[in-house]
Formats: sequence, C-alpha cells, structure tokens
Amino acid sequence: MDNKQKKILGISLIVSAITMLFTLIIAPARNKKTSRFLGFLAALEGLAGLFVTLEEPRRLLRQRRAELVVDDGELFDEDEADDAVSVIHAELSHSGEGEGAPALHFDVPCDEEASEEDFI
Repeated sequence: MDNKQKKILGISLIVSAITMLFTLIIAPARNKKTSRFLGFLAALEGLAGLFVTLEEPRRLLRQRRAELVVDDGELFDEDEADDAVSVIHAELSHSGEGEGAPALHFDVPCDEEASEEDFI
C-alpha cells in the first residue's frame, strides 16, 4: 500500500468516525449501552484513521532525526573548561578551613605499597 492510499484510508476512517458520532448525537438510541459502545467504536475508528494518516509524517521526522550529524567535539571551550577546573579545585581543596579539611594532592604514588592514606 503506497502513501497516497494510506492517506485516503486514514481520511476516510476519520470521516466515517465523525459521521457515526454525529449520527449518534442526532438520533440517540433507546439503549444507552449500545450508544456508548458505538461511540467507543467511532472513537477507535477515528484514532486508527489519525494514526494511519499521520504515519508518514512521523516516519519522515524519525528519518530527519537519524540524519542529524552528532558532533563528538568538546562540551566546553577552553575558557569554560578552565573555569570549571578552578571551581572544582576550589571546592575540593578547602584551604584554610583547619586541619580536618581534605587537601588536593597532585602527586600520585606509583608503587605497590601505596595505600588509601597516601591519597588523603
């Protein structure tokens, strides 16, 4: 089934659903249960028509999203990265807050005897 036939089918389903709902409003049945059921079927028919009609634009939107080029570059430029690093160092170093505050160490021991205390 090509796109033109899908659009025609979807539009005819929507028109049919509107016609059925209009008929149920104009000429209500004595049995309310039957009217509700037919109204529900009309709503389902309208939703199905909308789904069939709008399938092609949704497919085109998904295709356009897939075609977008993803830039694997940096999230920050050089100035923003320097600012972020300075804020991180300021938060982690806590210089001047007493002996209990952790200090940032830049030298990392590279031997097998290193323990957690060497990093704090």
